[in-house]
Amino acid sequence: MSVVVDFKEFGAPIQVLFGLADSAGLEPWVCDAAEVAQLAAIDALPWGPRPENTAPAIQTFGASLRTKLSAVAPLQARLLETFANGIPGVAAPQPLYFRTGREPSVEAVPFEALWDAAQVRGFACLNGLWPIARIPTDIVAPAGAFLMERAVRIAAIIGAEGVDPAAQVRALLAGCAPVPGLSVELRVFTTTAEAVALVNDSGQPGWSAEIMPATSDTLIAAVKGFQPHLLHLSCHGTADGPRLLVAQLDDMAVLTLSAEHFKALAQPGFLAPWLVTLNCCEGAAPGEQTASLTSSLVRVGLPAVIGMRKAVDAAMSDAFCANLYASVMARLAAIAPQGRAGGMLDWATVLHEPRRRLITDFGAPEVVAGRQKEWTMPILYVASPNLRLRGRPTAPSEELTDAAIKAEVFTVGMADSFEAAGNMTREKADEMREPALAKLFG
Repeated sequence: MSVVVDFKEFGAPIQVLFGLADSAGLEPWVCDAAEVAQLAAIDALPWGPRPENTAPAIQTFGASLRTKLSAVAPLQARLLETFANGIPGVAAPQPLYFRTGREPSVEAVPFEALWDAAQVRGFACLNGLWPIARIPTDIVAPAGAFLMERAVRIAAIIGAEGVDPAAQVRALLAGCAPVPGLSVELRVFTTTAEAVALVNDSGQPGWSAEIMPATSDTLIAAVKGFQPHLLHLSCHGTADGPRLLVAQLDDMAVLTLSAEHFKALAQPGFLAPWLVTLNCCEGAAPGEQTASLTSSLVRVGLPAVIGMRKAVDAAMSDAFCANLYASVMARLAAIAPQGRAGGMLDWATVLHEPRRRLITDFGAPEVVAGRQKEWTMPILYVASPNLRLRGRPTAPSEELTDAAIKAEVFTVGMADSFEAAGNMTREKADEMREPALAKLFG
């Protein structure tokens, strides 16, 4: 069972209460001077390996956060129960979710650094049993399970001004390498002829690349036309706006992308990318008076978005890209043969190993995590803790073409949407949905 920590905003100026979701006993959320200093100490940590005598700034803040959560009795009771049930090798992961509003001072808190001495004996987020993610307020959960097709489609936008895109492209190709039982189609939009050639000369069927389109609108239209299941962006980002800055051919110009541009990719919801990754600076950082781009993208209808809470360096970005997509491919390969029943798109669990690998070069994570801030950078927002994906269609290709599969996926998605919106009874939705599912899965 997941734990959801709720943050409630009200009044002017904004006041914030927090506690266990769907329970009484909320308490004021106040960040005192000591916590401000602790957060500043984390930000002051340089990149790269830190000496053993470095003060464990992340652990210090994580312990303070655990103490603050324990002050709310219902929340403390649920956390104690959840941590007590965590038996390695036996218990399933029980993610912890923080549901945050639009208050920048709350969204900026690195909840992922939660540290528990008594039961977890370390950082919850670095233990595979208790990965941490966030849920924005003011969102609508997907109407039903997503549907896999014969191939998983991945679109990538790779263009950071002043940064050679080739390294990120190589990392993406390594992470998306085909795994048994899973077919992958890949389309990359990038900024140099060399990077384009890396994809087009890879020898992988269904993999292609092209130079970045000339405008933001044509770029988004090209991505939407591909209908990706996964969308990866590697570019510059800023919390000012917030927005992404995407380089064009040989860095001759820059395109701007905001949350408004992504609305087109989120509609209809059942065709939205299952995961969007903003592998760029400040994608998950709130502005002084605005919510982060990562949470904003979930609010416009995308089901799951990963962003970075601070500026990150190129080497970290490349390593994270390769490790993330290897983990994603493994999860999708596990769901693919499960047919109509499918499985959970448990992105919080998928993110666990790529997060750990951000610091494994510096030593054992349980030893160095208190002084290495790299692992705290990825932030995951989801529209629901219960995202689901049906497996690959089992109908033979001679009976159901790829185009026909798309049509049946659309039919199932429309039935789910009508039912969720209250425009169709369950019985009527089943009359529409069941024949399509029967064609897909027999």
